[in-house]
Parts: sequence; C-alpha cells; structure tokens
Amino acid sequence: MSFSSMGGRRLVISRTFRDEEGREYVRDEVVKDQTVIDAYVYTKKRGISTQLADQDQQTRDEMKKEKRRLQDQLRRLKKVEEKAKKKAVKPRKEKPLTTINMCCSACGQRGHMKTNKNCPMYKNNPVNVALTDQELAQQESSIGQDDLVKVEGTKVLLNRVVVDHANDVRRKSLLLRFPKDKVRKKRRHGEEECDYLEKRKSIQRRKTNPEVPFADALEKIVNKLAVVSEAWAFLKPVQAKIVPDYYNVIKFPMDLQTVRDNIRKHEYTSRQQFMEHVNLIVNNCITYNGFNSDLSKNAQRMLEICVAEMKEVDKELEQLEQEINPILGDDPQVALSYLFGKVVEEIKATPDSWPFHTPVSAKKLPDYYKIIRRPMDLDTMHKNVKKHKYLCREEFIADINQIVENSITYNGPSSPYTKTAELMKMVGLQALESATESISKLEEQIPHVPLALRQESSGSTVYDGSQPLSVDSSDTMVLDSGQATSPVGDIDVEGWEEESIAEDEVDVKKVLLEDLQHSSSSESNSESELEVNQFF
Repeated sequence: MSFSSMGGRRLVISRTFRDEEGREYVRDEVVKDQTVIDAYVYTKKRGISTQLADQDQQTRDEMKKEKRRLQDQLRRLKKVEEKAKKKAVKPRKEKPLTTINMCCSACGQRGHMKTNKNCPMYKNNPVNVALTDQELAQQESSIGQDDLVKVEGTKVLLNRVVVDHANDVRRKSLLLRFPKDKVRKKRRHGEEECDYLEKRKSIQRRKTNPEVPFADALEKIVNKLAVVSEAWAFLKPVQAKIVPDYYNVIKFPMDLQTVRDNIRKHEYTSRQQFMEHVNLIVNNCITYNGFNSDLSKNAQRMLEICVAEMKEVDKELEQLEQEINPILGDDPQVALSYLFGKVVEEIKATPDSWPFHTPVSAKKLPDYYKIIRRPMDLDTMHKNVKKHKYLCREEFIADINQIVENSITYNGPSSPYTKTAELMKMVGLQALESATESISKLEEQIPHVPLALRQESSGSTVYDGSQPLSVDSSDTMVLDSGQATSPVGDIDVEGWEEESIAEDEVDVKKVLLEDLQHSSSSESNSESELEVNQFF
C-alpha cells in the first residue's frame, strides 16, 4: 500500500502466475477505491482471515461426524432387515367352528339352532297366538279343586299347582292376537324405509325475513356481472399503488366487491339503492378514463347486462320491497301503521323505559287498576299498530299522552317514572315530526271514521272509566255490572276489534249502516244514520 500526492491511498496487489513451461511471472493490480482499501486494512489488523479459516475447518469436522453417524445408522437398519428375512413367519392356525355345544330349542337336537333350515321343526313351527276369552275361561277351570288352598289360623297356603297355573295363563294371555309371520315380513334387498324423505306440510311456519331473499336475488345478479369478461377492471377496488392519482380524482369509489359486501350486510332495501351504486361504477370510470375509453365502453356494457337481469326479476323484487318497506306499497293504512311501529320502537329504546313496556301486573300492584281507569303501555300500542287501529297521528299521540297522565296520577309529577314517561313522549313527538310529510300524505288517503262510530260498529265492550273496576286473582278486570273484559295484558283501549277499515267510502258506509240496524232505539238509529250521511 502506498500514498500518492494526487489520489490519496493506493492498494497494490501482486499476483504470481506460472505458465505451462514452468516460468513464473508477477502481475500488479492497483486498487484506488477507498472502501476496498479500508476493508483490506481491517481484515489485516483483526486477523479475520485466520478466524474464517478456523471456522471452515470446524464445519468440515462437524460434517464428517454427521456423515459417520448416518452411515452407522444405515448399517444397523440393514442388519435388522436381514434378520427379519431369515425368520420365517408362521401362519396362525384358525380354530374350526364347532357346533357341538349348540342345542335347538325347537326339536331338542344338538348341532344347530331353531332358525336353521336343517331343523326338522323349522317349517312346521306353530305360531303362538293369544288365547281368546273362552279359551282363557277353560284354562282357568281346567285345574282341579282338591287341596288347592289350606287355611291355618291366620295363614292362607296356596298349592304350587295354583301358582304355576296362574303364571301359565297370564303368559299365554300376553301373546299377540295375530300371527307373527304376517307381521314380520322379510324386507327385500334394496328396500328401505324413507319416511323422512316425504314432504310434510309445515304448520305455523315462521315467516322469512324479506331482506334475505331480496339480498339473495341481488347477489345472484352481481355474480353474473362478475363472470362477464368486460367486468374484470371493476371486480375489486382500485389500488393506490398502481394508480396513485385515482383517489384524488374520484371522491366516491365503488366496485363489485364493495357492492357484494353491502348486499350481505342488508344495506340495500330497494332496487334504486342498488342501481345507484352500479351507475356510480360506470360514472367513475367515465370520469377518470374518458367517455371514449375501452374501459368506459366495458362499464356501459356491464350496466346494460345489469339492467336486463333486473328486468327478469322485477316483479319479485318489487314485492319484496313492499314487504321490507310497506310505505312503497299501495295500502296507505299498512304504511301508516308501519311508521307508527317505528315510532314505538324508538320510544322503547328510551333509557329506563322498561316499566312502560308491558301492562302493570295486578298481582304486584293490586290498587293500580282502582286508581287508573284507562291503562296504557307500549306493548298495547304495538298491538294496536298491528291491528291498524290508528287512522291518524292524533289517536297515536293520545295514547302516548295517556301513558304520561297515568304515571302522574299514580306516581306523582315529581317521580322518576313520570320524568321517564315525559322523556318517552318527547322522543315519540320528535320521531313523528321527522316523518310528518309521509304521515300527512298517508292520512289524506285514509278515510277517517269518527272514533264513536268505530266503537259502536265494532260491537265490543269498551272500558271508558264510567263503571267501577275490580281485579280478580286471574289478572282479569271485571266491571261491577258483572261483564268481564279482556285480561290486563290485552286491554282493548280503543274498542275497535276490526283489523282495518275498507278504503272505499261506500263500503265503509254500508258496513256502518248494517251494524247500526242492530241497536235498540229507533231514534238513535236515525240519528246515527244522519251522522254517517253527513260524514260521507
């Protein structure tokens, strides 16, 4: 190694070579790279080259030892195999099956059983049949009457013949009353009883959630789109590593995998929501790649296929949409009840509202129904919603107010239960206000019948608080007049037992007039008929 005035350190490597004739010559190689020179100096100072040489020698020794060990193991295995070949395997002697000890219970001979066809009594074996009543009477009277019973003081001694005869008669009377050969027929080869394969009609089968078949139908459409060759670019989200500026241009990305995940989460409740995301895939492609791009044409082709598949199952999806969201249906009463049911669920979600979920138990609070003349709870409101008893929001709000008034009457205005009831009322009013437009449109389509006429036409007993009330042990409210009303859990608040009123005004008027004919007073008939005509 030498130093130069211009380039700094230099490493000169001298290599000695020998040609074919045996002459030696030396070549010098100059290294100017400072990193190589530093490494060379480091190895010379530390003696690393000698350490590496020692390590190589150790590894060689270990490999030799491992080789010897494997060779010894192979020799031992060969010796074991040779010894196994020299030893002859003796076959096991099979013991012959002896039938000397078998005794036939039919003929009494040895060497076979009664089920063997070689038995002489095999075909002529009589079938034991139960005795008739006459034969039983003859058997019972066949025993002699001499010296059968002896009496010694307080003891009664029975002869052994009597006991054996009674057991024999009892055993014969317990036999089948028809031959066994007619019952136990041999099953042919291949015949199997497959009663479980028969289709049986299910009784009171639980109704399937309409969101499940709706999601299945949409997922089938997505699976068909994924198979199309044009949809390869839209199967998965765009990777930011491959297209770095994609998410700077596209703010709302969408792909078929995301659509499938949304379907499985039941996020689509209508065809419109599903088609919006499919159209979003096409619009994003046109926005990023341009309208004349090949990818944009593939996206439009995929959209055409999706529209064609949607048309094939359009009626089925429309029916499922109406079951999921009755607001989309043609019956305004069902849609209104659906909205009121949602409001009841929101009220139930109010914290600490559990005391108002179910009717008050008359056993726990015996004096409750003596103080509260018109009980109300959320379960009763939910039943009224299912029976379509609420024709407008005023009737629905009246029951909510009734819950608050009952709590104030029984618990007091400063009670925590009353504060919870007031909070429930506020939640219910807010929920109604958020859906006020939909409720107003549905109320206009429903013919509103006065509550008094509905109570009179229903013909059911309505508790209006005018008569004293008592509660018996079976949680049933009884009026002082002796007429029992429904149990506490099923109190009829509105007095209207019909599930719905016909939408046609003429049909409603006809039903009311027919019911009014059964009233007792002719004057009340004429007044009620006049009121119905004025209403219509």
